[in-house]
Amino acid sequence: MDGKLIMDTTMREGSPICDQFCIERYENQTVFAIADGCNWGMKPRNAACAASRRFVEYLSMNLSSLLSVRSAANICFEGVSQANAKIMEGNQLSWDKGTTTLLGGVTVMLRDSELPWGFIGVGVGDCKAYLYQCKIGTIEEITMGSRSGSNINDATDPGGRLGPFVNRQHPDLRNLSCWFKPCNENDIIVLCSDGVHDNFDPQMHGISP
Repeated sequence: MDGKLIMDTTMREGSPICDQFCIERYENQTVFAIADGCNWGMKPRNAACAASRRFVEYLSMNLSSLLSVRSAANICFEGVSQANAKIMEGNQLSWDKGTTTLLGGVTVMLRDSELPWGFIGVGVGDCKAYLYQCKIGTIEEITMGSRSGSNINDATDPGGRLGPFVNRQHPDLRNLSCWFKPCNENDIIVLCSDGVHDNFDPQMHGISP
């Protein structure tokens, strides 16, 4: 041995990882986002990182304005706009930036409701959210319809994305959606990209449900 450090520089297929997440926890609220950069490489990774962090940052700055489910939804939509603006920030040519899907939201305590908690989320693209209901042991998809229509069997089409996609300048907001789901104490909300949920979709494996 000559004492030289030998490094394995082999990158696995799909590197760098383009799935990103960001979360901020408070006493009675949690703000979170996941983003899945479209395609491979640093551009989609940077887009996913910028979008998820800016969404959480914007919502965290406006928690005092969450006075109702409607106001929370409006702020979530503005968070998506802020996330897209963050991707487009800088002097780099717009068409030379990456694109990404995004799913984000906030959990809040509800007043005058049978269930004490609520999830308000917004998404563009094919990331999904699920609710595990602890008391009855069932899992329910919150984001029904986020992947449907012409893109249901097309893995290259997430249904929408942030960043310069339409005319290489604007986001693709075809499936931009908002959801509200009441929750119970100890329920679990799971957010995941298609790299996870496709493994549990029989149609993606050519199997009849």
